[in-house]
Amino acid sequence: MKRCLDKDRSRRIADASVATFVLNEPSPPAPEQRAAAVTQDRTARRARFAVAVVVACAAAAGAIVAGLSVWLSKPAPEAPLVTRLTITPPSPNPFRTTIGSNLHAAVSPDGRSVVYPDGRGALLVRPFDSLEARRLPGLGDPIDPFFSPDGQWIGFFNLTSALQKVAITGGPSAALVNLGGAAVRGGTWSEDNRIVFATAAATGLQLVSAEGGTPTSLTTPDRSKGEGDHHVLPQFLPRGRGVLFTILPVSGGLDRAQVAVLDLTSRTYKVILQGASHARYVATGHLIYASGGTLRAVPFDLDTLQVATTPPIPVLSQTAGAGGGAAYDVSPNGTLVYVTGQGAANTYYLFWVDRQGREEPLSAPPRSYLYPRLSPDGSRVALDIRDQDNDVWMWDLTRETLTRVTVDPGLDRFPVWTVDGRRLIFSTDRNGRREQLFIQNATDVGAPQPLLESSNQDLAMSVTKDGRVVVRRDFDLMLLTPNAGGGNPSIQPLVQTQFQEVTGALRPAVPRRHWRPLAGVTGWRGAAGVVSRRPRTLLHR
Repeated sequence: MKRCLDKDRSRRIADASVATFVLNEPSPPAPEQRAAAVTQDRTARRARFAVAVVVACAAAAGAIVAGLSVWLSKPAPEAPLVTRLTITPPSPNPFRTTIGSNLHAAVSPDGRSVVYPDGRGALLVRPFDSLEARRLPGLGDPIDPFFSPDGQWIGFFNLTSALQKVAITGGPSAALVNLGGAAVRGGTWSEDNRIVFATAAATGLQLVSAEGGTPTSLTTPDRSKGEGDHHVLPQFLPRGRGVLFTILPVSGGLDRAQVAVLDLTSRTYKVILQGASHARYVATGHLIYASGGTLRAVPFDLDTLQVATTPPIPVLSQTAGAGGGAAYDVSPNGTLVYVTGQGAANTYYLFWVDRQGREEPLSAPPRSYLYPRLSPDGSRVALDIRDQDNDVWMWDLTRETLTRVTVDPGLDRFPVWTVDGRRLIFSTDRNGRREQLFIQNATDVGAPQPLLESSNQDLAMSVTKDGRVVVRRDFDLMLLTPNAGGGNPSIQPLVQTQFQEVTGALRPAVPRRHWRPLAGVTGWRGAAGVVSRRPRTLLHR
């Protein structure tokens, strides 16, 4: 009504319709009411936001709790299971080992069993989840077994004749290569059904089909680079990348050996480790190898065939092996089988054995004895001891003392007495040459003199009454006759056949009618080659 009566025309309502519209609209709230309404609205919005936040947090917390519940309900990832066990073969099935750069036993590719020879014409397969070993008989004299990649076959060497294979389930064996009785130095089976092996008859590695055939040569030692006469202990790398092997040194023990890898395509090889031997590759990308009597591991790139420059990690320090080697094998998944300590592989005792098989031990300490040789008067024994020094020693039977005869860092072995008992003839690889025959005074340590210098590997076997020497050369027997006027003696064939002739010894002065096997003598490693004046023989085992 005020607005209709207002004198100011700009403020006065001039039309009744406008007044009617205004009267029908709700009155605007007072300022106090507007402030209260704004405050109430803000409070409501804050409350709604708080409720939304609480609901969102509750949902998130529920999701987290549900996730944790699911995660905790799942089994935790298992840590790698490390299982350690010791196998002590029963006396009827002993674990047979040998001196030298051999592996003795093999672990299956799946790491679930081990195979080893029993020394009685059989291989023993021992699953790790079994208390008994399964015997594979009728194999002659098997040594150094190795598995096929699928684990269904076992390759092995027969000590007297051939490289062979036999199914892991047993049955007749199949001959692959005739070795002529040559000493063996390891074998390996590839994924494409080929076998690389090493023997003492050939200097380098040999390749043959796993079905048999004529082997081909893969490597030849290079003496100009300090390599010895043999490449040994091969192992195929995965995917056919190459072959690991050990290069034996010209002189000294395995502490001077080298590990090399062969490229099968180019037939060339390169050295990847110095002062190492017995290398094996594992799926973690490492090489396991022996050095100084300890197993070590070092990263290895399978693509570049290179060893990492990082320091190696010690794995085991109680492995057995001659001259710093190791008697062990490892599967691709890391199952390691090894012989502990110095082991039976290179420790022997000396015994007298009479013709009825009665044994009488000597008081000589256990050492790596080989080829004991009695002096002509029966008072002393010349000994070939294969340890870190590889020297000739003397055991005095009267004084019961052990004395070192040779001191050269090379390999001195196979000592034989001259007829007068004053000197010893032995083989040595000193001066970085192939094994030569030297002669030395047996009563004291003196400078040895060369007896025969040649490019052959000559080993003295025995001496005749007139001073001639029976020599083994390239697995034949030769007769060396000294030159009375000095100079190099003459040498002529004595026994040459298609087979291997070794350890030739002169018949003792015992009538043939008295010859017969020594009763009850088993498990012996060698004889003196000379029967003492008393009816007994010196053996070692």
